[in-house]
Amino acid sequence: MRGMLASMVMVAVLSVATTGANAEGLTIVVTTPDIGDLSKRIVGSRGEVIVLASPTQDPHFLDPQPGLMVELNRADLLVYNGLELEVGWLPTLLTGSANAKIQSGQRGHLNCSVAIEGALEVPEVNSRELGDVHPLGNPHYMLSPKNARRVARVIAGRLIELDPDGATEYGAQLKSLLIELDEKTKAWEERLAPFKGKRVLTYHRDWSYLAQWAGLVLVGELESVPGIPPDPSRLAELVLQYKNGGVELILLARWDDKKLCAELSEQISVPSFVGTTQPASDKGYIDMIEGLVSGLEDALK
Repeated sequence: MRGMLASMVMVAVLSVATTGANAEGLTIVVTTPDIGDLSKRIVGSRGEVIVLASPTQDPHFLDPQPGLMVELNRADLLVYNGLELEVGWLPTLLTGSANAKIQSGQRGHLNCSVAIEGALEVPEVNSRELGDVHPLGNPHYMLSPKNARRVARVIAGRLIELDPDGATEYGAQLKSLLIELDEKTKAWEERLAPFKGKRVLTYHRDWSYLAQWAGLVLVGELESVPGIPPDPSRLAELVLQYKNGGVELILLARWDDKKLCAELSEQISVPSFVGTTQPASDKGYIDMIEGLVSGLEDALK
């Protein structure tokens, strides 16, 4: 009798673990603030969203602290960027989380890059001698609002799988998000149209998807090798290359070397713009793209 009772309890526990939200709702752990904001918009009141990286952290280089493993241990769903953006730290956290539900191949494991149609800059040769090259392609796809739309749909689909009772709510919140995103995207594209073809030099290859969407031409990077900070000889090379034209803007992220970019900007008489690649803690994804569009307008006029 006691063995039968134990078996019934085990079946009940496994049923709860595999059929969706618990009484408190789903716990969703997201690696980056941009995807975190989309997740919050879609999950609404049916769950809690925890974001591992802060807006000021370069998501390539998060420190896999034990506290983050604790967050993952209690997650029903892990949502991450993929294309090896988090390859330096997420595998360690996943192993340390001791949470079978969110391991690769499980329903609680969502790599958002599955939504992206044709990653940019997939290298023909994968060698560490080429620097910090992502073998699956450029991972910064969220800087195109068209990709954000695809990611939102994938997140909603997985939430419905895990919590089918919330399908109507998730669907309504996804629809609201997509309507707002589509309206904003149309307006952003109209504002950026006058700047199509403008030539831009970037610090790192963060901006390829933004440039493709906005119609900008990326002429190169300050880094001579991806992931390796430029040295004085590289700066001199860039000054020689662009002092007589060929570039109209220097674009960098908040964690790039602003002093070096300012020096180059002065020497070649080209404006620079520090763009935000992750939304601030009190802002959302749409606010972030609005800030980028406004900044590009001001810098390129």
